[in-house]
Amino acid sequence: MLSAAVLALLAVASPAAASTAASTSGASGASGAQRSPATAQTPAAAQTPAAAQTPAAAQVPTSAATTGGATAPASAPTSDSTPSPSSPSSSAVSSSGSAAATGGAPSASSSSPTATAVGPQAAAGVTGVLYAVLPHPDDEFEVWSQVEQTPDLFKVFVLLTHGEESSNCDPDLPGYDRGEEPAPVPLPQGKWTPSCEAARMDSWRGFFTDMAASDPSVPSRFTDRGEVSRLVGARSTPVCRVDATPGVCASRDRSAHVWTDDGGHGALVVFDLGDRDVTPDEVVWAVESVRDNRTRLGVPALPSRGVVGAYYEEVTASGFAYPHPDHRAVADALSSTDLHLGPQLGATAIDDPRVRVTAAVSDQGMASAFGWGDCTGAHPRRYGWLWHDDHDALTGGVARCFQVDRTGQKRLFSRMQYFWRDFAPAASSTSTAEGAR
Repeated sequence: MLSAAVLALLAVASPAAASTAASTSGASGASGAQRSPATAQTPAAAQTPAAAQTPAAAQVPTSAATTGGATAPASAPTSDSTPSPSSPSSSAVSSSGSAAATGGAPSASSSSPTATAVGPQAAAGVTGVLYAVLPHPDDEFEVWSQVEQTPDLFKVFVLLTHGEESSNCDPDLPGYDRGEEPAPVPLPQGKWTPSCEAARMDSWRGFFTDMAASDPSVPSRFTDRGEVSRLVGARSTPVCRVDATPGVCASRDRSAHVWTDDGGHGALVVFDLGDRDVTPDEVVWAVESVRDNRTRLGVPALPSRGVVGAYYEEVTASGFAYPHPDHRAVADALSSTDLHLGPQLGATAIDDPRVRVTAAVSDQGMASAFGWGDCTGAHPRRYGWLWHDDHDALTGGVARCFQVDRTGQKRLFSRMQYFWRDFAPAASSTSTAEGAR
């Protein structure tokens, strides 16, 4: 993309870019053509050097992203010490940051014996890395404006849990509508079971593959690299996954499972920190582990464009209230700890006073994910079995699958996306990170 997110990031880095990507909730999204981080960057006056561009995840498409009231550029936010990634269509990370973030030197140590050696590779034209931090394997659309249509960004999706506590994994599959949607693979045998985790991972990878059919900048052709353990350089933060017995650690897994994209557009790095019991310290540990072990995890040694976190908001009159504890942990971690990877953005509600980046998912991204009819598109196809609430937050009526809000933000998934931004260099009223978005 340059996704709306990328433009937003660019907006942070460069006001001019941001103005070109101004977004309106009712306006149509960016065209099917891939957005370039540069097109979404903030105005030249506010932009920082490309090496310091903000993360693509924060970038917003040039036609739909705005930052702090001004249109946001398509590039991602940047940081003083980290190279900025290419900006997504409306990402808030800027590609013109003053100094490229390195995220720490890649570790030269070999991968765990259980993992296949990963040789970092990036597709032609990729100039930066954007990190998207997600609590569960179905949260990626909450930041899609920052990662879509970003051929200049290598997207690293840092997944913190396997989503193993979903009641939809119960053997009777309460969310699965037989004959109307694909069945999960394998069929889950209950929450906290290996079959539940495997089904969640299969659906997650499938979503990326489906979205790449219309956006080749999305990682999709995955090679399973296995487990990478002994992550060097990471702080000694205790990790603990709690399952059925409160307060008891079911596991203390400090490894990461890696899938890399054969096309060089990104990687999936999966931790197992416990669904519904992730802590802010564990979030920081996970992201720093990726940052400090990039080579072993298949992440190329390119400037970092920033970090973008999944949606979280507890109290809102105009947005969607979503007080999930794992999402709160991500928001708390990204807003309080400088990870030295460039601008750090967090998806939030439209009425959050901290909003600095506004981005819109492109028409192409909307059509691919949710179609234009009832329960069509990659999202209901891959995640339909996870929906059984039947209550639509926007209409109050009955819904057969997850719905997207196309004009407002009364559903968890929405076309218009809003982000706060921290740890971005401030050159003026709009920081470099903003311009990049």
